[in-house]
Amino acid sequence: MFNRLLCCSFCGNFVFPLENILSNSRFLRNQKCFSTVKIRELRPLQKVKKLLSQEEIEEEQFTELKLSLGMLNGNKVFGSEQILLVHPHVKWGSGSAPKNAIPELEVEEAQTLCQTIPGFKVVSSIIVNTDYNVRSKLIWGSGRLDAIVQHKQHFNISALMINVDSLSPLQLHELTKYFGLPIYDRLTIVLSIFKMFARTKEAKLQIALAEIPFIRSHIKFLNHSGEHLSNDKIPVQSSAPMFPNIDRLEGSKQLEFLRLKEHKIQNKAKQGPGKTPVIGVIGYTNSGKTTFIKKLTDSSILLGENRLFATLDSSTHLSILPSTCKVYFADTIGFISNLPIKLLASFSATLQHVENSDLLIHIMDLSHPDLLAQRDNVFETLNKLKIDPNLINTVINVGNKLDKCDDERREKLTEMGIFENLFSISCRTLEGLPHLIKEIDKKVQLLSGSSLRRLRLSHDSKIVQKLYKEGYNGIPSECGNYLTFDLLMNNEQFSKFHASLGLCLRRKGEEEEKKIEEWFCFVCSAVALLFCFLILSRLKKNEKDQFLKTLMCLNLIKLPIKTSDNTRQLKYVHAIWRHGDRAPKRKPYEDDIYDLRLNEKYWPRGWNQLTNLGMLQMQQLGKFLRERYVGSFLSNNFDRNEFNFIFRFSTETTFFFKFLFSAKKEKKNPLFLTVFIRSSSVDRAIESAQSLLSGLFPPSTDEKFDDTLNWQPIPVHTGTSKIKDPLLRPSSFACPKYEQLWNDISGKMEKELLEKYKELVEELRPILKFPENKQIRLRDITELKRIQMEVNHNLSQPEWVFKIWPQYENKTTLELIIELRDSERIAEFNSHEKLSRLSGGYLLGDWLGRMKQLVNTNQTKEALLASKMVLYSAHDGTLLALLSALQINSTVIKIPPFASCLIAELYSDGNDYQIELLYRRNGELENLAVGNCGTKCPLIEFEKYVENRAIFGLDMLYQECGTPRCVFLTEKSSATK
Repeated sequence: MFNRLLCCSFCGNFVFPLENILSNSRFLRNQKCFSTVKIRELRPLQKVKKLLSQEEIEEEQFTELKLSLGMLNGNKVFGSEQILLVHPHVKWGSGSAPKNAIPELEVEEAQTLCQTIPGFKVVSSIIVNTDYNVRSKLIWGSGRLDAIVQHKQHFNISALMINVDSLSPLQLHELTKYFGLPIYDRLTIVLSIFKMFARTKEAKLQIALAEIPFIRSHIKFLNHSGEHLSNDKIPVQSSAPMFPNIDRLEGSKQLEFLRLKEHKIQNKAKQGPGKTPVIGVIGYTNSGKTTFIKKLTDSSILLGENRLFATLDSSTHLSILPSTCKVYFADTIGFISNLPIKLLASFSATLQHVENSDLLIHIMDLSHPDLLAQRDNVFETLNKLKIDPNLINTVINVGNKLDKCDDERREKLTEMGIFENLFSISCRTLEGLPHLIKEIDKKVQLLSGSSLRRLRLSHDSKIVQKLYKEGYNGIPSECGNYLTFDLLMNNEQFSKFHASLGLCLRRKGEEEEKKIEEWFCFVCSAVALLFCFLILSRLKKNEKDQFLKTLMCLNLIKLPIKTSDNTRQLKYVHAIWRHGDRAPKRKPYEDDIYDLRLNEKYWPRGWNQLTNLGMLQMQQLGKFLRERYVGSFLSNNFDRNEFNFIFRFSTETTFFFKFLFSAKKEKKNPLFLTVFIRSSSVDRAIESAQSLLSGLFPPSTDEKFDDTLNWQPIPVHTGTSKIKDPLLRPSSFACPKYEQLWNDISGKMEKELLEKYKELVEELRPILKFPENKQIRLRDITELKRIQMEVNHNLSQPEWVFKIWPQYENKTTLELIIELRDSERIAEFNSHEKLSRLSGGYLLGDWLGRMKQLVNTNQTKEALLASKMVLYSAHDGTLLALLSALQINSTVIKIPPFASCLIAELYSDGNDYQIELLYRRNGELENLAVGNCGTKCPLIEFEKYVENRAIFGLDMLYQECGTPRCVFLTEKSSATK
């Protein structure tokens, strides 16, 4: 720009002195003759104080070019603009607005967008209908254009804002000529706001990259037409091509952005898995996200503002939750409706903390009339930005500004069902905020794997001062020798503390007297066990079993050193789970590009096999079971011949007793198998069991056969794939009476569903390659559910997968497909009481039979040898069948997610027994109520509740099904998934 001067295209006079050009690269209007300006080539300047590089010169030229195209400069103070806002409302045709779209609210949002820019004022707004779409040259016909001109003449208008995503270069050219004023669209307005408030280098680079395609398309048009746009956006003839080096500039900015992104990835990797959890706060713009974070973090630097995009760059703020867990709350840019597709990358750059978050909180404005549309827009944008689906599925929905809702508004929100799936709060009055904080605290603990631990440190410990600086308070002991700190730590943080500083760790609630008590218990137990050993050594083989049986039945070998009012003890655990995440059985449809036969990288372990994600899910479930049961109920290490079930002593006593009996125990007939694991014969179920056991029983130092491998082999029992398994694969079992009843129900249900989703079925016809004259079955559509598995693995999908259907509650095509499949799948087990009994009754009978065997006072030798814990590795159909047979609340009976687990715990309280049902899915544990007896159901009541639906033994099952006892069956196509 330093070899050029600006001159008036009408009178030829120079507009600015040379020194003004060097300090201000923006084009200004000629105040004398009100005509536009263009560039006149002059000789190069010989006297320039500082010689700029070629890149800097091109950057200045690029800025100058953007201004001449009417793009606003975010770094400058804007002049006053009186804007007429025109909203094209397409009433019918391919470009028509969704049925739930409200033009007045769209105008209100566009008006707020414009007035976010300093100096911009919307003096009037109108809604002008258009017949088919907004892609025609002038959008409207001549009659409606004249009406806009007449409306413009009533106000002192200096610019027009057309409320469409983006105008094409031709449209911009023609509309500017027609109205003789600068024209703005949503793209230029939003991009300008982004530029105004961007702070980080990454955000600025993404915005610059988003500008380049816009400029390139306009340059191409202007060079083709031989015209040039000034800052007034008025066409002016020009013979020279405009800015030929734009491709080189784009390449340099892309390279700079990639380097910056790589640097951030490396920094994140250095943080490791023990980093402080990050909670991303998202929501529609102006919903109160910043105010919400201010209340939780007490940050004085956060000031909420009542305007769009008050927050652009993400920022993090430290907070300590009630459990002492530290988290960062990330304040992010607000969402808007119909975000221009060209700005997705720029918008994504401002959401960097969302992509790296461990948990998302979605803030909604309960007082906004278009609440549902705003909610759907947020999740639609997250999907477009390809945010991790698992992160989206665990979002905490929060309704803010409850104080602005009067009784009538609250009643309306209740009728809409808004309050069912969110936390209602008011950041102004703090209503509902404490309950929400507790839920956040609970979620963070589950995500981080942290537990409350007690650190006992000496006063001179190196870490005491650090803990004080980080906000933790130490409690001095009575003797004054040490300080006690209570804080949350995960296993990795615990290891770092222990290894680096040799800290003495104690669980919360432990006191110094406990150690003395444990040693006293050990000594007493050892004496008693030694006495038993001496007796057993003098008994014959047949007398030993009778002696042990007598001890257990009479409960003689028990040392109640500590008396407690709570005598309730866990006696038995039975758990069943669905396998972890798996690959699809085959391609969901013919044109799907993720074909294993073409590229193994998509599904490296093969069709229908457990994925790495699935293995990780199962290992996490194993760690959960270890945390819940190991130490208090099971030994730390897997031992099939464990004795501490019969003799309820401390861990030290158990070890001593096992040592004494090591030479005498019968190897061919062990006393009992502590943990029994059974799997269906399907590979993914067997591998899931093995993955779970790696988390439940990691090897100790003595059990490792390879120091580099943190794994040990543990037996998993299973049958052969050729023999039917009515226990763990009920839908693969041939039961004629079940199939007859299901065929009658499914035919009617299929007809109703296909009629209800008629429009969806026709939309999917070309995708499924079905001709017009061929009937589409429900099964053909539900096979497309496998697309969800691809989405879970971040594999991109065509647009039709996420198409929004306003007539079906604004759900996407994929959501509707999954809804159809879930309806069909659940109905297989829950649409008739007899279906529930025939599919899940045998497994229910197995559960109940094992518990009854355990508590039977007339115990046989086999009952005495029962396991403490029985684990079944199965499928979604197995859990659905069991839940249906138990007649659990319908809100619970949904398709079990991968790695979901149903647990039955049997407790004894004196002579009484109680059963508790627990259901863990998506990382959350919930107690299930059984019938009318609640979450803690007496075993007698439980037996009465399920006795009519339980099937005891195979003979009874064959009789119920009407199946010959000798029938064998290989895997069917309807087998459990």
